[in-house]
Amino acid sequence: MTEDELVELLGELSIEEKEFNKAKKVLQGASQDHQDLKKSYEILSKCSQIPKLSDNIYRIMEEDMLKFLLGLQIMQDSRGIILINIIKSKVANEDLEKVILKILSLIQTILKRIDRLGLRVFYLSLYFAIISNFNISYPQHVSLMLQYLNPLHNQGNEEKEKAHEVYSLVLLVIIKNLELLVEETTEIITSYLEILVDNEPDEISITSFLNLVKCLESLFPIVPSVSNTIYMSEGCKEIILFQVSKMSSASLEYASNQLITTEILKLVSSSCINEQCRSFNYSNYLELLKIGTKLQGEDVLEIRLLSSLGIIKLWNFIQLEKDLKRDSSINMSELSDILINYLRSADSKLNDTNLEYCVEGLAYLSLNTSVKQKLRNDENSIESILVILKKKTEVNEKSLLTNSSLVYGLLLILSNLTKLKVVAANSQKKTTNYLNFATPNNINDDKDENQESIQNFNSSLLINYKVVEIMSKIKVYKSPDSAGHNNNIISQVITMISMISTNQDKSTRQELIKQGALNIVLDYLIKNSIVKKNLGNETRPSSSNDELVETRLLALRSLARILISVNPSLAFNKYDIKTCLPFLIELLGPDISQYNGSLGDAGDDQYLYDGVSNLDKYESLLALTNISAAQNSTGTNELRPLIISKTFDKYLDNFIIDSDLPQIQKATWELISNLITEPSLLVKFFNIEKQDNLKRLQLLIRLLDSTDELLQTVIGGLIANATSEFEMISQILVQNVTLKDHLLSILTNIFESQNLNDDLLLRASYILLNLVYSASKLGAEYIDKFREDKKLKDSLGLALRANKNKEILEIIIEIIKLVNFK
Repeated sequence: MTEDELVELLGELSIEEKEFNKAKKVLQGASQDHQDLKKSYEILSKCSQIPKLSDNIYRIMEEDMLKFLLGLQIMQDSRGIILINIIKSKVANEDLEKVILKILSLIQTILKRIDRLGLRVFYLSLYFAIISNFNISYPQHVSLMLQYLNPLHNQGNEEKEKAHEVYSLVLLVIIKNLELLVEETTEIITSYLEILVDNEPDEISITSFLNLVKCLESLFPIVPSVSNTIYMSEGCKEIILFQVSKMSSASLEYASNQLITTEILKLVSSSCINEQCRSFNYSNYLELLKIGTKLQGEDVLEIRLLSSLGIIKLWNFIQLEKDLKRDSSINMSELSDILINYLRSADSKLNDTNLEYCVEGLAYLSLNTSVKQKLRNDENSIESILVILKKKTEVNEKSLLTNSSLVYGLLLILSNLTKLKVVAANSQKKTTNYLNFATPNNINDDKDENQESIQNFNSSLLINYKVVEIMSKIKVYKSPDSAGHNNNIISQVITMISMISTNQDKSTRQELIKQGALNIVLDYLIKNSIVKKNLGNETRPSSSNDELVETRLLALRSLARILISVNPSLAFNKYDIKTCLPFLIELLGPDISQYNGSLGDAGDDQYLYDGVSNLDKYESLLALTNISAAQNSTGTNELRPLIISKTFDKYLDNFIIDSDLPQIQKATWELISNLITEPSLLVKFFNIEKQDNLKRLQLLIRLLDSTDELLQTVIGGLIANATSEFEMISQILVQNVTLKDHLLSILTNIFESQNLNDDLLLRASYILLNLVYSASKLGAEYIDKFREDKKLKDSLGLALRANKNKEILEIIIEIIKLVNFK
């Protein structure tokens, strides 16, 4: 490329040639101040994306790769953007692996030479960025990576933070190697750990011992089969027990011994992910844990918390439970007190590590009835949980992962406290795991709880502590998170909203909306749903994952409950009210209009058969009824025709005939009554030229004579609305002799024997008045049929004498005047 071409290309990027040359010098070892480095990075990252310019940069790397990498370090390009861009642009596919391995090997050499954790973080980050972008790994490097898993590097708060970053990056590199070359990587990990345990217990150095313990702790979730085998081996056990044997109250005054003990306890806790390891821990380390819970003093607080957590995780063994019942030195109440007391003081101590142990233990214990009751009655603990949650509402990218697990634990405690018996049975399996650890089976006892007291606690959380408002501000679950913590967090948020929303008090549901629950629920549903165009734009879960499907069902239920008793015109400030329609329809269950006599394989809709209850359908119908009354700024309701087109043929038409489910049948008729003035629904009943419509109208009239007075009232309102709004409907009923005679017979019975039910009688009066008006307009032959009906005349007289409602009496008198009975 000529110099003129270079200048032209740089000009298109608004970069001068001298600026480009100055930026390149950073990659050749030149030093610059902070502002110049920032500008140089911007220039190089732009130019690296242009093939002809990236060639210039690539040649610098070829000349001296070490200086090039040091230049990236100086500019803090830990994501390797410049490097990755020029490789993608200049390296042919057949040479790619060779070039990448050369770079990785150089990074590995640099890592061996540096001690500063900050630099180690940079080069590990760069290493991970390269293997992630090109999917090329070199498992032989894993051995060196494992050496960096060593808590001896954690000196001082800043160093601890850097060490945590090192651990995370090492594990990411290992996971990527396992993903690309699982067998080779597994063999290398196994060999590394076997070398460490192939030492005499009294000969292994503290550095190697701590490296072994930290590796096992970190690798349990990643390669459990390898970790289990090494951890439960005789060699590993003897090495650990030798260190345990040297510990005493006096020796724990030394920081080095405190470090050894805490790392052993962390390993015991981490290993509880495996049932065999839990049994192994019970047999070998229970005494250590029990002694640890008795230690006093600020210096050994971490040991005490970890020991308590370890015992809690082992509580699922029947033998352990028996032993602890005989051993008065430790019990669940005492363990909960250790954790609760720390929780109350955690706000002032600001130790997130200890706080996580405390919260994890309480997350388990909050499955136990007695501990639940203790926590619900402990205002200080609840306030502490919410204060900590408030502090974690805003997090930066750097501390996101740590905050995610802590926030999840706090929410899980609250979620366990808010759970009601009816709902808990269906959702238990997704909330009993904490950060991938198995749940102690015997922690969750079988004592029945007072459901009213839980409801009161839930109301207090909402009204007095503003828990939904706090949750609405948690940013953690709104950020991407590969570890999956954020899905767990929003799951607990949705669970709590669902529990609180079961309270039928109108003010509770209004408060839910005020604090942002409606937006949280709709945000979640939109994010975790797909639209099925082949099903008329109905919504379905975005994944078949059981936990997501269950959480979505809780969100759907929460949406329905919230919308039952609030003013829909005021409730929607972020979304259009029509947004909620497909989700409410989903809660009506499967489309049984397509039922062919066999359920067979319902496929993606199986959850609708298994998970949607009759209560869900009922609450969805009530919500649809409520939102169908909402009007937009122009005084119209675009939602009503949509509700009819989306629900009538698939759902409502079946629900209105299902007398086996009277509540659903009644709620369906209430919804239809609200919508009956829409032309698209009127024709479904009153266009009697079609046989299906005639059958519906006959059913409608028949149900006016139901033994259920509430259903009668609903049906009466429906017919009254239709006949009041459209005179044509009254004329159809008057002109069809069969329909008219049946309807008059039922109305007569109501006036005669149900004349003290004001709600029903008022509707019956309006129906009759509308019929009489139409008959009088149609001519003498029609009104004469009414005039000659002695039973009708007598029943109206009975109603006049029995009922005292002024409005009803005025209507009956007007009917009598219009008919002019003989």
